[in-house]
Amino acid sequence: MVHLKKSIKILDEFPYTGKPTSLYPIREFVLSRNSVFYKLMDEKIYILLVWDNRMDPQFLLKKLV
Repeated sequence: MVHLKKSIKILDEFPYTGKPTSLYPIREFVLSRNSVFYKLMDEKIYILLVWDNRMDPQFLLKKLV
């Protein structure tokens, strides 16, 4: 949990750190075992999903769409 809080602070300071995904305007910030999916709107960061990268990626698409 501490690692995740530090990562969110990084996103707050550098919101374009995450790479763009094919689902515009969603961006992905990859951590070791997790990814944070978020979008930027009106100078705010909206965290959509924190994903465990060990999970089946087909379920990820269902969560984001």
